[in-house]
Amino acid sequence: MVECETGDGPLEQVPALLRPNDVAKLLSVSRAWVYEAARTGRIPSVRLGGEDGPLRFVAADLEDWLAEARSSWLPGQRGQSGSALGGRQVPGFVQQPLL
Repeated sequence: MVECETGDGPLEQVPALLRPNDVAKLLSVSRAWVYEAARTGRIPSVRLGGEDGPLRFVAADLEDWLAEARSSWLPGQRGQSGSALGGRQVPGFVQQPLL
């Protein structure tokens, strides 16, 4: 969260926004994949100022999206309907074992 001064005086909490490059690095995917996934609604995103505005991502939304995808993942199965991924696999995303 980022604190910012509003015109009314009190500080307001605003979620930190990530850029497509940041998301690509975090997910270990290409920037092109991030743009395509956002365009098709595969990954949660926002456009600032309308459909032609800059593409941004709310970190908490991405954390929730990943948590839902991981909770529905089962070894040996391609995808689960009702998952955050809509039953599709994420190209370039490999489940890493926890240490």
